[in-house]
Amino acid sequence: MRLTKDQLEVIAKTLNAKGVSKTCAACGTKDPVMVDELLFLGKSTTGKFPLVVTGCGHCGLTQSFAVNRLVPELFDNLAFEKES
Repeated sequence: MRLTKDQLEVIAKTLNAKGVSKTCAACGTKDPVMVDELLFLGKSTTGKFPLVVTGCGHCGLTQSFAVNRLVPELFDNLAFEKES
């Protein structure tokens, strides 16, 4: 699912408010990027696991954040339930 500009801005502000550093833990550069698509990590025991992925534009180190914990109100209308 592609994220809108507004959703990306809310996610970026939330990450910043939670203290997620813009400095890469691996190479020390400040070249943060955010994948503009909501990704799903297969299936968990409770259903799909939606992720927001950020990374370093220099070395490629990535981090993922569970969107239903990070910004649950942003995706209230998105169903994450199990598929049959």
